[in-house]
Amino acid sequence: MRLLPVAFILSSVFMVSCSKPELTLIQGFPKGVTGCSCYFAQTEQDFRNNKFIYLDSYYEDPAFISIDGKIIEIDPSKRKDEDYKVQIQFDREEQNGEETSWKTGVLKVELKDGTILESKFVGECGC
Repeated sequence: MRLLPVAFILSSVFMVSCSKPELTLIQGFPKGVTGCSCYFAQTEQDFRNNKFIYLDSYYEDPAFISIDGKIIEIDPSKRKDEDYKVQIQFDREEQNGEETSWKTGVLKVELKDGTILESKFVGECGC
């Protein structure tokens, strides 16, 4: 009877250690994102609540993503060799203000080990 709890603990530890990394939310705007910028969320509700999966200063360095709760600064222009390759694919873009546009699409992040994290997004770019 004692083997059952031990087996459960071992299988739980194995499941946790083998879990795939995930894109997670960034609450608010990190320092470095000022003025003209792009900010994307997984849902419109997250967008309204300032919970983002990607932020940048209008496609300029620095940009920010979060993986497993850790905020990571990246170079969206790919001028630097980085551990993360980010691809933003727009499905729809429409002007929603004088200097802003609403966007939907897919954010893909490739990790150094080849793992690809992907999420649909909604968001805005502008000044």
